[in-house]
Amino acid sequence: MKISLGKDVFSVRDGNPFNREIDLQKVINPHMFIVGGSGTGKTYNLIKLANVLSSFGIKVHIFDVHGDIEPQNASTVKFSETSPYGINPFEVSSDPDYGGVRKTVRNFISSINRTSRKLGPNQEAVLERVLYELFSANGFYKDDPKTWSLDYDPRTWSKYPKKYPNLPDLRKFLASKLNYIFYGTSNKCMQELEKLKKERQKLLRLLKKAGKEKTLETEEIQKRIEIIKSNMIEYFTNAVKDIDTGYELENLIAYDSPDTVKGLLNRISTLENSGIFKSKAPDFDPSSNILRYNISPLGRDEQKMFVDIMSRKIFEKARERGVVSLPEEFIIIDEAAIFLQDAEPDYILNVIAREARKFGLGLILATQSMNHIPEDIIDSTATKIILGVDEQKMDIISRKLQIDKKVLSYIKPKETALVQSKHSDSKNPYRMVYINIERSK
Repeated sequence: MKISLGKDVFSVRDGNPFNREIDLQKVINPHMFIVGGSGTGKTYNLIKLANVLSSFGIKVHIFDVHGDIEPQNASTVKFSETSPYGINPFEVSSDPDYGGVRKTVRNFISSINRTSRKLGPNQEAVLERVLYELFSANGFYKDDPKTWSLDYDPRTWSKYPKKYPNLPDLRKFLASKLNYIFYGTSNKCMQELEKLKKERQKLLRLLKKAGKEKTLETEEIQKRIEIIKSNMIEYFTNAVKDIDTGYELENLIAYDSPDTVKGLLNRISTLENSGIFKSKAPDFDPSSNILRYNISPLGRDEQKMFVDIMSRKIFEKARERGVVSLPEEFIIIDEAAIFLQDAEPDYILNVIAREARKFGLGLILATQSMNHIPEDIIDSTATKIILGVDEQKMDIISRKLQIDKKVLSYIKPKETALVQSKHSDSKNPYRMVYINIERSK
């Protein structure tokens, strides 16, 4: 499992050329970092890396921000407002140590706070409570690990098979809470109210068309209206009785602010319309080792949330598989600075860089700028490839990677690159190579 980065420049000049290689069996970790400005061949070399890794039987996930990383044998799914595919942030891992409802809820809230405007303290508390209620309604109890699996359903009253809740479910759940705050009654009653409104509108249209004469159709509608009214009276009565138990009072206290719930409902509705969160999973070709997530149609915040949630899913599945000796999966992300800006230590890409090696997961990050790249990421990456540096960015790259600016100036974009690959059995200085990434012969 060796990747040739290209011929060592000085060995070629000495007449004894040899390859600089990444040996995935000996490298101290599989993570790679590629720095290159526009026109330096960054995309081209990412494609070559994906192809080489795929040839080893390694699965490669490409988060394609610009829609231009197109390996020949990749299976591609585009994510947009009109695409049928999306991701569900509420899939619960059943692992008793690393999974569970609490972790799923906290990861979702943290993802919102990291990738867009942060929730206020009241909004965060209400969203957490609503999510726990939503999971309970779907048979997932935060304190009972047995219920974290789809195979075990503790609900004896449900007519429907157990499933993970999704974002539309959350939006409807929040809407029912808002209705309760305003009307003090159950969601069933509000559904009947919607039916009553539609039946009344239908009746008025028919009466107007028929010149206010009763017909069999209008009489049938009036019968349905009476049934709906009767149902509403029953539901309102039950709601009043529930107040005597204290349960409804508890809900009123928990959701005492219409503005808080309404603000949350607006945020969740916006997320639902983004094109990310849909129940239909990406339809990748199972025979392909390269899975390309084309997220170029999404807005910047949506891309950040997508990468955050999807990277975490990939990492959690790798961790559930357990410790392995060789890489089995890679994540490739272009424009990495976008996703690492203001990243906290527990941000998933930082976690992957620190912890994923033993679970067989590698990370390849490409960027034009080092401004927002955390030191932890740099220190945790064994292989660094510098394809070319703009003069205005030489200072920060020189400082962060501890490379002499004069050496950086010797790089000839699309011809040479400065590379370092830290192996456990050799010294690891930066070397200049005639860049040509391919599988070692």
